[in-house]
Amino acid sequence: RCAPETLLCSGPSGTSPSLLSPGLGGARPYAYEGSLDVVHPSYCQAADGSPPPSNPTVIETGATPPSEFDPQWDDDAPWELNKLVNDMQFCVNKANTSLMYYPVVIGNMFITGHRDEDNTRASWNEEKRIPLELHVVGIIPVSFAKYFNAKFMLNGSIPMPMYQPEVVDENAYFTEDLNITIPILAVRIKTKPIELGGDTLELDIPVCVDPKISGKGCVSVTTDYYYHPRVPEYKLRSYVEWRKMNYTLYASDPPYPDGDFNISQGPWARVEWLGGEEGLTSGPWSHRLFPQKESVYQHDCHTGNPCDQIPTAPPLRHLHSAVLYRTWSFKQQAWRYLCNERPECGQDCLTNLTCLGGTGYFLDNFFYRSTFFRDDDGGIVPIYRLTNQECPHSCCHDRRLCMRVHDVMGYEVPFEAETMLVFGGKSYVHEKDPSTGRLIYHSCERIPKADLKEEWRSCHETVLGDLW
Repeated sequence: RCAPETLLCSGPSGTSPSLLSPGLGGARPYAYEGSLDVVHPSYCQAADGSPPPSNPTVIETGATPPSEFDPQWDDDAPWELNKLVNDMQFCVNKANTSLMYYPVVIGNMFITGHRDEDNTRASWNEEKRIPLELHVVGIIPVSFAKYFNAKFMLNGSIPMPMYQPEVVDENAYFTEDLNITIPILAVRIKTKPIELGGDTLELDIPVCVDPKISGKGCVSVTTDYYYHPRVPEYKLRSYVEWRKMNYTLYASDPPYPDGDFNISQGPWARVEWLGGEEGLTSGPWSHRLFPQKESVYQHDCHTGNPCDQIPTAPPLRHLHSAVLYRTWSFKQQAWRYLCNERPECGQDCLTNLTCLGGTGYFLDNFFYRSTFFRDDDGGIVPIYRLTNQECPHSCCHDRRLCMRVHDVMGYEVPFEAETMLVFGGKSYVHEKDPSTGRLIYHSCERIPKADLKEEWRSCHETVLGDLW
């Protein structure tokens, strides 16, 4: 279930509106209020009240991310500087060399070094002769220079402004215009007296990582697929929209539904085909590209038996039968028989029983009030997929709302859609002669009688019993 609001974001320069879930809780379908394009993820938190995000390398869990870097202490109280050294941790920008008091970028200060393959740490690399170095380019506050001279164990120091040669200007607020590079020997994590073991040092520095935001909500993710002749529109829609339960399961973070990221079961994933139509015309001679190689001859795949593979497209056939009809109407069938023709019932009355008195509506029917449905969890989507031997026939199992909108194969039945059922006919088994590599169906007349297997005598032509 999705909440109306997903993220609440604010930034150092102000506040941006919350992000809303598409199509839910009053939000406009596929529209948003607020955008991550104008705010850093570090300033976002889950709208459901979950703890704010943290970067474990630089920010303690539950702490509020800083909005500025401005270390202040009394020069006559050195323990105050030591406390700042202990409390403030730093990292290097993941995309460049900027030094950061995450998520604040410290201007004119940069760190270079060797980064590991996962881009998580910057360090010395003796083998490749890559040093860990601090670069100061430009003018920085004197307090910054004093602080980082204490924070980093440097092979040198950031120079202070001079009143005269060898005399530090104690009244200066900024350094000179610097352009220096200083090797970093270590980073002080904790300052401690020698008798307590001395300072805690690290020989590398972490790379900043945007924290994961832990919270329950929905976001809209758009992925662009570029056309490939082996994935026509029919095949793409088959996997994403028509087999939406399978897509929801396999496109989510395992184990479903306990992973960190799950495809929602409403709004469902959908395909927006941006290319031209596949040769469709207004007359009867429309042409669609079907992925015929995805068709699989079903030997024992029928009700009661598990199926190894569900075909995506029907097999080529001839001498078949077909019937053309229009599916049910909401006004004439659904609203009349399943919503009791109540004027207060809208288009959602098949799954929202509020206008019918809630789930008590089922008590008027001896079948739906039977003990078989005592564990009905109110779910709308089928429990079983077509790969399960219980589906077709009992795909929804004991979910009564599911039965009101899905057929026996677990597909949602649209309103007033023109549908053609194709059944029966003849086709062939796609099997090749291993000695020649040719299809049996096309070359059986040329196979020597001695090599013709018994099951090949019909040229692998078969009578079909499936329905499309």
